[in-house]
Amino acid sequence: MRAGLVGLILILISNVGSAAEYIVRFRGDTAKGIKALKELDGFQSVKTFIPQLNMAVIKGQGLPVSRIGEKSAGEILYIARNGRVRLVSNDSVPTLSQMESEAGGTWGIKASNTFEAWKITQGDRKIVVAVSDTGTFMKHFDIGDNIWVNPGEFGKDANGKDKSKNKIDDDGNGYIDDVNGYNFETNSPSPNENHYHGTHVAGTIGAVGGNKSGISGVNWYTSIMTVKFLGADGSGTDEAAIKTIVYAADNGARVINCSWGSDEANPALYDAIKYAMDKGMLFVAAAGNDSSNADKTPMYPAAYDLDNIVSVAASYNDKGELAGFSNYGKVSVDIVAPGDTIYSLDTPLRNTVSKGWFQYLSGTSMASPHVAGAAALMLAANPNLKWNEVKAILLETSTKKTFLTDKVSSGGFLNVGEAVKKAKFLADRTH
Repeated sequence: MRAGLVGLILILISNVGSAAEYIVRFRGDTAKGIKALKELDGFQSVKTFIPQLNMAVIKGQGLPVSRIGEKSAGEILYIARNGRVRLVSNDSVPTLSQMESEAGGTWGIKASNTFEAWKITQGDRKIVVAVSDTGTFMKHFDIGDNIWVNPGEFGKDANGKDKSKNKIDDDGNGYIDDVNGYNFETNSPSPNENHYHGTHVAGTIGAVGGNKSGISGVNWYTSIMTVKFLGADGSGTDEAAIKTIVYAADNGARVINCSWGSDEANPALYDAIKYAMDKGMLFVAAAGNDSSNADKTPMYPAAYDLDNIVSVAASYNDKGELAGFSNYGKVSVDIVAPGDTIYSLDTPLRNTVSKGWFQYLSGTSMASPHVAGAAALMLAANPNLKWNEVKAILLETSTKKTFLTDKVSSGGFLNVGEAVKKAKFLADRTH
C-alpha cells in the first residue's frame, strides 16, 4: 500500500502460528472426504462446513495448498488457505460547513447522470442489494427505512412471539433470527456496524431519498441486506467472506457489493462467486487502490475471470478521469465510477465534527456502490433483467472516454441515466 494513499482497500495478511486454517472442497461425498482428510499429514480437526459448496473449514499445518484451476486426485477437490483481509483507511473528515442536503451534496450522483434515471424510477424496495462489509448502522435516520427485512423472520410466530427474537430458525434457511441479514464475524443475527465503512457504502447505494434530510443514495427506495464479516479492526476471513456471498445468493439478493479484496487468489472464494452467478446474482467489486494495472497485478475478487463480476475503478471528477489511487486494467477492470471524496453516511461510533452522521471517504470502495446502486435501479425499472443483461447494459451505456479506452474494458464512465433508460426500454418492448 502506498504511503499517504487516500482511499480504502482490503489487503491480505497471512495466517501465522502453529495451527492454520484451510478451506477444503470435496469432490463428492462429504463423509468420504473427511476420511481422506484424516489420512493427510498435518490434518487436525474440522471447524465448520459450508454445505452449499461442499466445503469444510479445517485446522491443520503444512497441508498442500491448491491454486485456481488446480484439482487434487481422490475425494478432495482442492485445499485453500483460509486467509485474512484487513481494512486500511486514510479518510477525510468533513467540517460542519460541508454538511450538504439531499442529492445536491453528493457529486457522484450528479456526475453519473442519476437525475435522469430518477425521472423513470427512484427504486423499489422489492429489489434486494447485499452489502458484504463491516455492517450497517441501521438506526441511521437516512438508511433505516431501506434496510432489508427477511419476511420469514418478521412478525409473530405460532406462539405469539416476535420471530426476530424468538431464537428459532422460522424460515428454515439455517440462520436464527436473521431479520436484517447476518453477522458472519461473530456468527450472530445482528449485523450492526462497529466500524463505519459498510454504512458509508450502504448509503451510496440506498440512503433514503425524498425525505428532506441527509442525502439520497442512487436508490431512494431499495432493500439493503447486511452481510457483515469484517470486524471493528477492519479484518475478516475468507471463510466469512464466502459465507456472506452464499447467504446473499440464497436469500434473494439480486446484487452484492464487495468493496474489499486481496492480492492472493483463492479457489474457494472463486467458487462462491460462481455459485452466486448460478443463483442469478450480480457481483460488484472494488478494483483496488494501488494505482496498479490489475491485468498485471490483480486484486481479488475483482480480477477473477467470472462473468458476473463487475470490477469498478474510481474517478476523481465528473469527466471520468481516473483517481490517482485507482487500479485499472483493460481486461480485468470493467467501468469507472465516482470514487473520490464521496459524501455518504457515517456512524456515531466515531467522535467526528459531523456528529457521526455523514462523512467523506475516497477509494474504489466508494466507486463500487455507485455501480451496485445503478444495477438495483435498473432492476427497479425492469425486474425481469438477468444479471448478464444488467452487466451488459451498464458497460454498453457508459459514457465513452478516449482516455479510458486502454484503462477499462468498457472504455467508459458510469451513466446511470442511460442504463436505466435502456432497462426501461427493454421492459416496455416485451409488453
